[in-house]
Amino acid sequence: MHHRGQAGRKYGRQKGTGAFFRDTGPGTTADGTDHLFDPFYTTKALGNTGLGLSISKGIIDMHGGIIYAYSEMKKVPKLSSICL
Repeated sequence: MHHRGQAGRKYGRQKGTGAFFRDTGPGTTADGTDHLFDPFYTTKALGNTGLGLSISKGIIDMHGGIIYAYSEMKKVPKLSSICL
């Protein structure tokens, strides 16, 4: 069973608009974080396409934005973040 953990959102404004998403799920390795925005990359079971973050990045790039992710695997609970 896939554990999603708790999610949180933080919105802020700093020379533009941004959003910060964090959860306490199982996290991802450094190698996994490097591939999060690759088309068809997924760590989940069959039935998931792995296209969501790739499509999101494409849209954000077309509008001149930035999206990135990082994972704090050494912290307990493990924290993963996606920042726009």
